[in-house]
Amino acid sequence: MKKLMTIFLALGISLYSFAQAIDDEAVIPVSITLNSILRLNVTSGGNIEFVFNNLNQYTLGIATNARYNTDFNVSSSIDFDVDLTPENTSFFIGTDDPGHQMGIEYVRINVIEAVAGPSDVFGGPTAFIPAQANYEIVSYDGSNSNAGTGLVNSFTIQWDVMPIIAADLAADRYSNNFFLSLRTNN
Repeated sequence: MKKLMTIFLALGISLYSFAQAIDDEAVIPVSITLNSILRLNVTSGGNIEFVFNNLNQYTLGIATNARYNTDFNVSSSIDFDVDLTPENTSFFIGTDDPGHQMGIEYVRINVIEAVAGPSDVFGGPTAFIPAQANYEIVSYDGSNSNAGTGLVNSFTIQWDVMPIIAADLAADRYSNNFFLSLRTNN
């Protein structure tokens, strides 16, 4: 009987050891990386060409219309501003003769927002201010975030040229490069 009791005891201990719950744990690291997204996309009007063909254009200027628009949008994960910077802050330079110069103040811009949103845009039309190298044309208005897709952050720069008859400019093709710069609002 002692032998039988020992067998039952051994069997009971072995069953108990197999029936015990196994306690173990694992660590699963979870990380989230947020990269700032800042994308500027010119969708049309990447090259603006004003051509003065008649005396009315010299005396009245050339008013903006769809032909003289630059459309662009911004996709951004953070608040942003957009600057417009002329390569030469004072003059348009003659292509045929670099000595020919036309004052930058003859070109005016007006910036409109395609969809009303939390950005302030440069309203006008007002003469472009040549003394400013970085001219802010779109800025975060400080209320709600202006981060979002290009569908909600679409803008148009309307260009026009003021009358130039009194400027007594030589016939030439006058050019200047303008840079659109997207930057964070921080």
